[in-house]
Parts: sequence; C-alpha cells; structure tokens
Amino acid sequence: MAVELQGERSTRYNMPSLMFAELYYERNQIYQAEEALHDVTVQSELGFVDNLIAGFLIRGRLLMLHERYAEAETLLEEGDWLATRYHFVRMQAAGLRTRAPVDPPGPQQGC
Repeated sequence: MAVELQGERSTRYNMPSLMFAELYYERNQIYQAEEALHDVTVQSELGFVDNLIAGFLIRGRLLMLHERYAEAETLLEEGDWLATRYHFVRMQAAGLRTRAPVDPPGPQQGC
C-alpha cells in the first residue's frame, strides 16, 4: 500500500525495512540485514528517531563488519550531525556507542 501511495523510495516504504534490518542484525542474520537495507535511503524526513537510529547505526555497523571503516565513520558522522541538529539524545548516545570501535585495530602499545 505504501508503494501505491508514495512509491518505492517513500518514507512509508522505507520504515519497515529499517526496523527489519535492525532485527536481522541483532539476530546475527547479517545477509538479511544487508538485503533489508539494500535499496533503502535513510533520510532525516523519516520522522521517527528509531528509524534514523536503525538506518544510520545498523548500516554503519555493517560497514565496519566489512572493514570499511572510513565509510562507516562518514556515515556515523552524518547521523551524529542529524542527531545534534534535531536534539535526538538517544540517537547521539547510540552513535557514540557505535563509533567507539570505529578505529581500525592497530598495533598494541606496551604498558
């Protein structure tokens, strides 16, 4: 019905896909999470902070799984900018938790 009303790239069409992606990711069904996000555009107009969190953070985590750290960092910075602009405190906190491990593993430093 969402496709009929607003088309495949509409907010209403994207919303369930973002939540499914988050569910699949949490269940360690990585392929399904990636498929759910494949044709989804995460936009600030989604309206619900939960959808923004799912869109930015799950996509960022998937990028990190594939060792695409620079892309993950760029995406998470964009999400953080959006969270700051609209005062989405939960999204900012979730972004900080996700961004902490973004730095690629490097040589261990001695004590």
